[in-house]
Amino acid sequence: MSFLLPFKERYEKKSLSPIAMTITVFLSVILMIVSEDFLSIVFIYVLTSLFFLLLGASFLRTIKLVSAAALLIFFLGLPSLFLENGLERAGFIWMRGILSASLITLYSSTITMQEFAQSLRSLFFPNLIVTIIVLILRYTPLLYQQGAEIRTAQELRGISQSNRKRRFNAVVSLLGGTLIRSVYRGGEIYEAMLVRGLESIKIVRRGSIKPLDPFIMVIFTVVLSLLSGGILSCIMK
Repeated sequence: MSFLLPFKERYEKKSLSPIAMTITVFLSVILMIVSEDFLSIVFIYVLTSLFFLLLGASFLRTIKLVSAAALLIFFLGLPSLFLENGLERAGFIWMRGILSASLITLYSSTITMQEFAQSLRSLFFPNLIVTIIVLILRYTPLLYQQGAEIRTAQELRGISQSNRKRRFNAVVSLLGGTLIRSVYRGGEIYEAMLVRGLESIKIVRRGSIKPLDPFIMVIFTVVLSLLSGGILSCIMK
């Protein structure tokens, strides 16, 4: 079963719980976003990356997925170029986006989808929100695959060699067809969940913490907080 993120297919026993790993990635991403110091952002990323690599994260899969998201991150930073110190602002946005996407991908490659959902519930995310997140992660790749299949069929019919108007109509048809399929699929999923008792049961149960979790989380919180405060830059000056 494919997901938008590279979750593990099988459960593997670890010394830390998925809850601790989820808190770690949330904390790291938030601190990278709010930090204005270049060195602090880099060191937060390096430290957290090593943490997940020691837990069995897949670095090669991370590179592939982040490279696919790089174009979207690039467009997100483009508007900043028109502001004061635009190049510096855009550079920080691009760096934060790439590094955050990399950390999230590394994190997801250490746990299963079920563990991810349980950790969100343990952090008091509403059951409905968790369900929506899981559905998005599950069915976005399917919609992309359907769109790619439609695009391939159009190219086989010579759409790419047609005039501009016909190519435009083909793109509109592609977007419309994908949207209709997504709405139809979403309706089917919702009806199936209602039949299974979506409104009366908890789809995902909360996970449990492990003895080592509090110790690791305290250390990580202190170290990352110091890094985000620009302590490294002060020391190196």
